[in-house]
Amino acid sequence: MDQYLFFAVAAVLLATFRYGTYFYTIYLGETKPHAFSWLLWGVVTGVGALAQFDLESGPSAWALAFVSVSCLLIAFLAFFIGERETIPKVTGLRSLLLLPRFRSGKRHRTPWRLC
Repeated sequence: MDQYLFFAVAAVLLATFRYGTYFYTIYLGETKPHAFSWLLWGVVTGVGALAQFDLESGPSAWALAFVSVSCLLIAFLAFFIGERETIPKVTGLRSLLLLPRFRSGKRHRTPWRLC
């Protein structure tokens, strides 16, 4: 067996165990996944998997594709049984306060200061 194939199979088996336990805790109701976080992880790893498939990386792309599909499946489940709050109110307000600072186009010596 080729070493790349061995490590790809090992990675998929490890991911299967890891995500299997996570799906089980979702089933039991102990875990409430955040829909948008898992969607983001699924898309990012999916782009990585597509890039690896495009570069013909071989079996190593399987593990990344499996992780991407698992993340997207968790995101799908989270839309029905998980958390869906996009941005906490405090973070959103803080972002609105910083927006004029970044849009002014001026370079400041201390960009983290609001006054």
